[in-house]
Amino acid sequence: MKTAPKLRNERERLTELKSYEILDTVPEIAFDEITELASNLCETPISLVSLIDGHRQWFKSHKGVEATETPRDISFCGHAIAGNDLFEVSNSLQDERFVDNPLVTGPHKVVFYAGVPLTNKSGFNLGTLCVIDHQPKKLTENQKKQLRILAKQVVAQMELRKSHLQLSRYLSELEKRKQMAMENAKLVAIGEMAAGIAHEINNPLAIINVLNTLTLSKYPKSEFPDIHINGKKIEATIERISKIIRGMKAVCRDGQNDPKQEFSIINLVEDALSICNEKIKNGGVKVIVDVDNEATVFCRGSELSQVLLNLISNAFDAINKDQNAWINISSSSTSLQTIISVKDSGLAADLPDKIMQPFFTTKEFSKGTGLGLSISKRIIESQGGIFRVSPDSINTQFDILLPKHR
Repeated sequence: MKTAPKLRNERERLTELKSYEILDTVPEIAFDEITELASNLCETPISLVSLIDGHRQWFKSHKGVEATETPRDISFCGHAIAGNDLFEVSNSLQDERFVDNPLVTGPHKVVFYAGVPLTNKSGFNLGTLCVIDHQPKKLTENQKKQLRILAKQVVAQMELRKSHLQLSRYLSELEKRKQMAMENAKLVAIGEMAAGIAHEINNPLAIINVLNTLTLSKYPKSEFPDIHINGKKIEATIERISKIIRGMKAVCRDGQNDPKQEFSIINLVEDALSICNEKIKNGGVKVIVDVDNEATVFCRGSELSQVLLNLISNAFDAINKDQNAWINISSSSTSLQTIISVKDSGLAADLPDKIMQPFFTTKEFSKGTGLGLSISKRIIESQGGIFRVSPDSINTQFDILLPKHR
């Protein structure tokens, strides 16, 4: 038996493989669909997405076998990654390299093998997409071509997965830092942070967009419908992340020196919601936006979005443990004023009299500074408006009244 060789660039290759954080992860449908296609195209009972680390081959996807890994030194895939193209063994029983290999003589009975290296953009062979049969076989030229195409798709999925992990970390770190800044009422600090992180997010986001576009253009929808279904999901995710970035750039900045202008109220509300929408959704709180799409307000838009974000977040924190909790955001106007209201399912009678005072908070110790509402009041008053607890509502409601004159 000829042992699978170690590669000259083995240390760098293993570092590259580790960067994908994919080893020992749970099955994923995107990879399972590729092994299903490979098995069907090549007419073999077994197909694997095999990743080669220092001592084993581990299967990210395995069709036709229960095993999730085997030793590297007896693996066929270990031989395949030593080359740059499809590696085929038509009959291992007549091949001196494998005739006494435990994978051949044992219960796996690997007689036919064909594997294409999974070569990433840096040129490292991380593993293979392979097909296996229990009897001698040869792939047709068309089957070889299709297997090569699917191997490239495996790499594309790995790159997308890696970029998604990077994006998740960026967004997670963004959320942590955003919450810390809001708890200390330092919205300016969030603005400085948002600019830098938005720049960092755009790089992996661009990679995802390019890879997805290339994948969809390369594989016809009629032949690869599943790839196009996944592609549409990726497009929707990209748009959602872009919306979050736009909201952060609009809301989390120092706007106190901006001139007052006419802003669409619905856009200001959506900017605020884009930042906390995921938290609200996961918390089971219903959000109702009752704002005319044509309604406008004369203000410093960034500051008003910050106030709305503070009110929405406070409302969520107060009611998210209640059943049938809701938040309603509405607007109305008179000849002199534009009124924006944020109401929630909590009862107004439960609000303390000193709710607007600096440093007062209804939150648990270490959960907030109590500065949010007092700063919101100061921001609105600096724009010539009024910030108040609604005098007429049974439910908790805060009103923002801004003059219409310029």
